[in-house]
Amino acid sequence: MMCFTRGARIAIMTAVLPLAGCVSVLKSGPPDNLYRFGIVEDPAHEAPIIERDKKPVTLGRVRFAPEIDGDRILTAHGDTVLYIKDARWVAPAPDLFTQAVMRRFEQATSSVRLLPAAARGNGAPLLHLTIDRFEADYRGNAQKSDAPTIRVSGSATLVDSASLQPIASRRFTVDERASASSQSAITSAFDRAVSHYTLQILEWCEVVH
Repeated sequence: MMCFTRGARIAIMTAVLPLAGCVSVLKSGPPDNLYRFGIVEDPAHEAPIIERDKKPVTLGRVRFAPEIDGDRILTAHGDTVLYIKDARWVAPAPDLFTQAVMRRFEQATSSVRLLPAAARGNGAPLLHLTIDRFEADYRGNAQKSDAPTIRVSGSATLVDSASLQPIASRRFTVDERASASSQSAITSAFDRAVSHYTLQILEWCEVVH
C-alpha cells in the first residue's frame, strides 16, 4: 500500500533506477528511496558528430510549477495533493527533465541541434519550456488502491533571440497509466511519460524551426 505525506490543498527511457541514500543527517529512520527518470546516457554511445546544416536552438531554463519544483513526487487525490512518503527524485525534477530533453535531441536523428543554456547569445532561437503538471493522478479511480495515471503537461515556446518575440508556441500533455500503485510502478510510468513528452517536443521543433 502506498503511503503519502499531506501537501497543501490546491486546485489544481530507460529503466528507472532506485538509489539508496540519506536525505538529511537529521532524519531518523530508514533513508528515502531515490529514483530517476529521463533518457539515461549510454556509456557505449559515441558522441554525435555535429552537423553544420542542422538548425540550432538554445534551451532556456526549464520552469516547473512551485509544487513540483523540487525532488518530491506529487500525487493528486480529488482537490488534495499529497507527496509520496519515503520516495524522492535523485535530483530536482527540473534538472532531470532538462537532462532528458538534451539527451533526446542528442540521440535522435533530427534536423534541429539543441544547445545548452550556456550557449545563449549565439543568435539561435530560444526554446522555453514550462511544466505545470507533473503528478500521479488518482482522481477518477474507483478505489484508492487503483493504479494512478501519470500526467506531464506544460507548454513550449520558441522565441527569436534578437527581438524576444514568440515564433511559435504549443501546449503538450502526456498521460501514462502506471501498472500498479507502488513506488517502482509509478516512477517507471513517470519515466515513460517523460520519454513521450520529450519526443513530442523534438518533433514539434523540427516542424516550426
